[in-house]
Amino acid sequence: MVGQQERELTDRTLLADAHVTAIRKLLLPVLPHAMFAPPGPPLPANHPSPALLAKLYLHVSRLYDSSRALFKAHATDSTTSRRLFRSDKIEEPDSAEGDLLAGFKRYLKKEALLSQALAHKWLGVDAGENGKGARVGEAIALCKYSQARLEDMEDGAVREKMKGLGIGRGNEKRKEERKARKGRVERDLEDIGAWVKSYTRQNDTVSHIPRQY
Repeated sequence: MVGQQERELTDRTLLADAHVTAIRKLLLPVLPHAMFAPPGPPLPANHPSPALLAKLYLHVSRLYDSSRALFKAHATDSTTSRRLFRSDKIEEPDSAEGDLLAGFKRYLKKEALLSQALAHKWLGVDAGENGKGARVGEAIALCKYSQARLEDMEDGAVREKMKGLGIGRGNEKRKEERKARKGRVERDLEDIGAWVKSYTRQNDTVSHIPRQY
């Protein structure tokens, strides 16, 4: 029988996944713009509110973090129970179950980090686009935070994919690295990089306006 802790873990994860699906549906009308227009500003007229997207992604991040905490607590309790009721006979662990649980743990961590990064991205875009020029510094800081988190995720994904390849140095290895780097996080990195560049240029322009006497 599935316990209360397992049900709560499943419910929260499914709720977070449902919120991610809802966000994607919310962004569906601007998908052609995202696919064919250059990354970064300006936002199309029919784009959802950046503040709303930030709030939704923050909520999703909290749900995934909550699921991670429940997963960790459940794993600890399960380990303790096996130690208490272990027989003298040594049983081999179920490798398939272990792989599944490890994959689920990585999934929760990845989705929590990605949602947090995207929340900070949209907080930055909201500050930059709706701050009437007075919050450009805040926009840069938030977008750079998002950029740093996405870069951490991308680097971690590359290291994971490059494990065990056994490729020698040279063009072949660099080709595999570039291939491994292509994906969901890279697209978000391209977009956030364009926003950082735009706001930095805007901030530098404002900083170098000559004084009028």
